[in-house]
Amino acid sequence: NTISGYIASGTGNIPSWTLYSISLVPEDVVITVIPETSSPIQCQGPAFTYTITVNPAPTITNSPLYQEVCSNQPSTEVILTSKVSGTTFNWTATADPPNLTGWIPSGTSIIPSQTIINPNNVPGTVTFHINPSGTIGGCAPASRDYVIEVGPVPAVNSPLTGEVCSGSIFNYSMSSNVANCSFQWNRASVSGITPPSSSGINPNISETLYNNTSNNLNTVYQITPTSPAPFYC
Repeated sequence: NTISGYIASGTGNIPSWTLYSISLVPEDVVITVIPETSSPIQCQGPAFTYTITVNPAPTITNSPLYQEVCSNQPSTEVILTSKVSGTTFNWTATADPPNLTGWIPSGTSIIPSQTIINPNNVPGTVTFHINPSGTIGGCAPASRDYVIEVGPVPAVNSPLTGEVCSGSIFNYSMSSNVANCSFQWNRASVSGITPPSSSGINPNISETLYNNTSNNLNTVYQITPTSPAPFYC
């Protein structure tokens, strides 16, 4: 389908749409309307059609018009395309929230790879407002937006030190500055400590450790948080 921006079905009045066509010739959106009386009988009248003709205009044909990256990871370069020969592009970018850094504020036919840093605990976006050049049959160019969504990198914000007596249960609940994270953890072997090692994916650690020496010994849990879909940072 060369046309996007319409709603496939509905009731009542036909809403206002902003339609985009990547065709070089006029294309139609044909809407079939079926009148119907109100309850309780709900009799249907004869169907009729309403046609919207979408004339071609220079526009961006890249699909999809977004990508998802993790904070401080490079995005994929985007080469802007159009079905209209000779189309050129100019774009400007805005960030939400504005404290995102590392994004490029303006450009032309390519949105370069860029390493955007999101210092927040929730996703942010950089929106590239793209303006094509040229006209076809008097139709002005159709601007589009390309969005890079930037996921936050989670950190562990639960306490990172603790003490337990030999033979007592060590209980620890992991938490992160980013909501709905999953966790992986690993405890390496330490001479004199039993059990020798352990690992898991449960955000709650509960195990009984034994110190078989006469000295205080340290064990280290390596904890890795991962943000939820779609980023998995």
